[in-house]
Amino acid sequence: MKNILITIYSGYALVLFFLLTPFMLIVYLTASVLPFSDRKKVAICYKANNIAMAIWGFMTGIRMTCEGREKLDSQKAYIFVGNHVNMLDIVLMGRFVNMYGKPLAKKEIVKVPILGYLFKTISILVDRENDQSRQQSMEQMGKYIRQGTSIFLMPEGTRNRSPYPLLPFKFGAFRLAIHTQTPVVPYILLNLKELQPVKSWRLYPGHIILRFLDPVSPEGYTENEVAAFTEKIRGIMENEIMTHDNYWKAHGKPPEPPVTA
Repeated sequence: MKNILITIYSGYALVLFFLLTPFMLIVYLTASVLPFSDRKKVAICYKANNIAMAIWGFMTGIRMTCEGREKLDSQKAYIFVGNHVNMLDIVLMGRFVNMYGKPLAKKEIVKVPILGYLFKTISILVDRENDQSRQQSMEQMGKYIRQGTSIFLMPEGTRNRSPYPLLPFKFGAFRLAIHTQTPVVPYILLNLKELQPVKSWRLYPGHIILRFLDPVSPEGYTENEVAAFTEKIRGIMENEIMTHDNYWKAHGKPPEPPVTA
């Protein structure tokens, strides 16, 4: 009986999400033709996200909280790096991100009806399998940062379906931070794995949290120390996840596999 109820609830939550996306699409389309600056257009799009995801959370009983926003200076550009958990990433980020910024997104997202257009409108797209595309995206991100625009990245590169709290990080975000001397703001999405288990589309009601951690300056790191800077940020994020995420508090971190010769 419980499984039947969860399946019905999950179907309801997914249908509701897709019923709300046309509202966001209309706002995005309207913003795109208005004679406003890019900053103003993005602000309008993000406000639509905030409203739609607040409605979704209220109607599904999934409570969402944002913490640590007071640590951020609205006049500064940052490189935001976060963990990539599941479908609830989109909901939680959509609910609370309202600062001017551009997320880096995989080009495959464009193929998703409606949702793809929304991402295309506000994102920097990259083909991770193409060296030229990756280089172009790095140049675009550098350009936006110099213009005072923050960048959002998920350095794991894909959803984490592993038995570990974080996948190994790609170096791109941290190389960019050192090159542009831009502070990195780690953020963590908490309790998402508890509400949507790995490799499952089913959802459970509960409480999910977006937590911004302290900005970390790349000052003192050189281009040859990208790996060290990357691991420093990853260590901060992993410690926070293991300490505060309900799933990892309950299950603990599995032992690392033995190193074979």
